[in-house]
Amino acid sequence: MPQERTTLGPLVESWQYPNRCRNLFVSCTTCSKAWQAQKCGDEDAEIEGVVDDIGCWPPTSMQLPSSYSTEYQRTGMQTSTTVGVSLPLKGWGIYYPANQCPDGYNEACWGEGPGTGDFDFQFSVYDNERVKGCCPSGYTCAEAGGHQTCTSVTSKGEVQIAMCDGTSTIFSDLTLPAKISGARSLEALTLYAPMIQAVSGERDSGELASGSSRIEEKIVSATSRAGVISRPASSSSTTSASSTISLIMLETVWVSDSGSWSGLSRGAQAGIGVGTRVEWEYANTA
Repeated sequence: MPQERTTLGPLVESWQYPNRCRNLFVSCTTCSKAWQAQKCGDEDAEIEGVVDDIGCWPPTSMQLPSSYSTEYQRTGMQTSTTVGVSLPLKGWGIYYPANQCPDGYNEACWGEGPGTGDFDFQFSVYDNERVKGCCPSGYTCAEAGGHQTCTSVTSKGEVQIAMCDGTSTIFSDLTLPAKISGARSLEALTLYAPMIQAVSGERDSGELASGSSRIEEKIVSATSRAGVISRPASSSSTTSASSTISLIMLETVWVSDSGSWSGLSRGAQAGIGVGTRVEWEYANTA
């Protein structure tokens, strides 16, 4: 069953997936799984080792740790310096409105309304909405542990992998297939990357106004918390569905108590795509 939605804000389509986010982090040199969108350490969260790199997601309207403010401001977004995001992210949420995938991402799966599409998305899709599962080139949509992700497999050639020593990143080259010991070998590496769930279409204004149970997002002030979305000049009510949506998007950002996407984050937690918590040992050797 789809989870409660966390709306991260409108998608900044000019945003590009940073090159550093393509680094493949593993928990050991003979492990068979690797994750993009990770980094070594997070000063705000006082974490060492592999942690989700929030800068590998498009800018959001949510509160972010101060260490991410400068990067987002380069794209024209302002962010709060108050820590408001818990790690690991475990899928995090949706981008709305979002008419297309961000630069460097492709539509890998889709859905229309709550029952049509080629993938069961982690977060609910409402009537009159179209959703795209956006993945890096060469990746496909997948599910692991109740969380959505993008995945790919590489089995031949040289791959650069990354590991963490505290807050330092150590790179090494891995040639596949690789002999481990005796008769054991590493035949392939399964790769994971964040899925961007991009949602477009109009929401039902009556349900929004009535606080229907389908609208599970919690609303906080955008102007005081994030400084990203300004209030409209007039706060008069409207009966138009599209106008109502516009008014709400201008006045509020949408947040949730639940977090999303986990990678190899926080010591014993490893994430699969925009995904699940697993033990370090889950990324076992082949």
